[in-house]
Amino acid sequence: MTENSQDFHIHATNELPTETPPEQSSNDPLQPSKNKAGVLLKGVFVGLIIVILASVGVWSYLIVRNNLTDNTSLRFARVVHLPAGFVNKTSIPYASYVEDFKAVKNFYESNKKKDPAIATPSDSELRKNVWDRLVRTALLGELASKNNVEVTSKDTDEEFKKLSTALGSEDAANKMIQESYGWSSAEFKQRVIMPFLLQQKVFSTTTTIDMMNTKARARAEEVLAKVKEGKEEFEDLAKQYSQDGSASQGGDLGWFDAETMVKPFSDAAFALKPGEISGIVQSQFGFHIIKLLEREEKKGKPARAHAEHILIRADADQFLGDLLKQSIIKLWVRIE
Repeated sequence: MTENSQDFHIHATNELPTETPPEQSSNDPLQPSKNKAGVLLKGVFVGLIIVILASVGVWSYLIVRNNLTDNTSLRFARVVHLPAGFVNKTSIPYASYVEDFKAVKNFYESNKKKDPAIATPSDSELRKNVWDRLVRTALLGELASKNNVEVTSKDTDEEFKKLSTALGSEDAANKMIQESYGWSSAEFKQRVIMPFLLQQKVFSTTTTIDMMNTKARARAEEVLAKVKEGKEEFEDLAKQYSQDGSASQGGDLGWFDAETMVKPFSDAAFALKPGEISGIVQSQFGFHIIKLLEREEKKGKPARAHAEHILIRADADQFLGDLLKQSIIKLWVRIE
């Protein structure tokens, strides 16, 4: 290099010059279009949901009000959990209502083929019977829940074995169920055996027994009040209210000695004078109101009494009937 030479330094770089895009103005004409599109899409989505819900509602109404039983309607009912009605807060599924109706109708039709003389209830009568049974099962379910009672698959299997034994074999039981109801054994266990066992268990709990006794005593007190009023004859009240075989005879029990009747009843009856009426007497059979008609005492023979009574039982059906009156029942299906 010469003295006059000059050093030239070249600086290389890998960076390329770039342009910074201008900041988008708030009055960009494209921005409102995007917002409008979003709002439009949301509106379409909401509208679609409304249409779907409206369609579900209309179809549900048509199914329930017209008692539709085709497979498509039943599949829809199962998917949307369509109710036939409610017992308090318990929903009764429409599909269960229809399946039970079909089974009961099949039962009568199959029996009609075997014996044409058998009377077949009308569809409206069958629908009412099915609805009443489902309401009863729902009430039992509520009681079972309150009393921590449950029916297990082992329970239903054991009961089904009893049926199979009675009919000769499991195959015979399955055949009878299929021909009579159109059900499998599993469906029969769920729809018939389970409610049957549930009632047995519920009404054997101490809590339920106490509740039944309380209600039965209250009914007996109401009847006793009518007896004391004297506006109606004891015999007529017995015919109207008594829950035993003597009711049709006005509660007349005929002559009996102290050993014939259970002790609480005998003690109360023999403590009365002819024409007197007892208070409420509780025995293993229920609650009695006793009227002594005559008394006979002969030397060397047991004393005898002739009495009438009114018996109010702690009855499961009556108990459920009382619960039903206190329940809120909403029926959506058309029974008539």
